[in-house]
Amino acid sequence: MEMVYSKRHFFEKVLPIPDAPMIRLPLPLPQIGKEWGLAQLLLTIGPNSLVLALMLLLLERPVLLLGESVQMVTSCARALMELLKPYEWASTFMPILPYSMLD
Repeated sequence: MEMVYSKRHFFEKVLPIPDAPMIRLPLPLPQIGKEWGLAQLLLTIGPNSLVLALMLLLLERPVLLLGESVQMVTSCARALMELLKPYEWASTFMPILPYSMLD
């Protein structure tokens, strides 16, 4: 009941892109698939790095995501793939590398 009567808080970010609308998400951030992954991605790497990562992916360049937990890395990787739509990543998509592939 406390949430019903309290003031609603929002995460707001203006992207450094001409004529881009402001991103405004209600807090606490949604705990569901795509929206949670996008929110986690924005909070973790910020809008400038997000635009750079999308640019590299659209140029079909590899992008390596590092994180503190498997869940965070996976949700951020899936969010990047969702942001590419209607395009699809043509190469191998490996959100998590097994220890045997690390050197």
